[in-house]
Amino acid sequence: MRNGEADAAVSAGNTGALMAMARFILKTLPGISRPAIAALWPTLRSESIVLDVGATIGADAAQLVEFAVMGEAMARCLLGLEKPTVGLLNVGVEEIKGVEQVKEAGRILRESRLPIEYAGFIEGDDIGKGTVDVVVTECFTGNIALKTAEGTAQ
Repeated sequence: MRNGEADAAVSAGNTGALMAMARFILKTLPGISRPAIAALWPTLRSESIVLDVGATIGADAAQLVEFAVMGEAMARCLLGLEKPTVGLLNVGVEEIKGVEQVKEAGRILRESRLPIEYAGFIEGDDIGKGTVDVVVTECFTGNIALKTAEGTAQ
């Protein structure tokens, strides 16, 4: 991949090792400080992209904004959406709720000039509804949501 001989890498191994390789050997794109693991999530509408579901525990506001940029680009490419909507997973839709890094990421996305269709905060039940095309969260809550959905599906 680093030499441009492959477009993607697949791993069935240790996630931590994969993320270390991605960050230190493959490197991130300019303006992206950490990799994220994204999942295609079946919804009542179609599919959404949820990230991060396993790479960055405790992401700060700037990293959540980076995840929004990466998720939006992924939705355009994989889902064929011209202007995908992006939401931040939170404990409520009100701007006063949530941990500081999520509230700050919401403020940055609302006020930025990024070409992102930011829809605001969403709650856990919005993931399966397909309320937005891209759900941004940090690894801890994203991985719990993913494992919960997998367990429910089984």
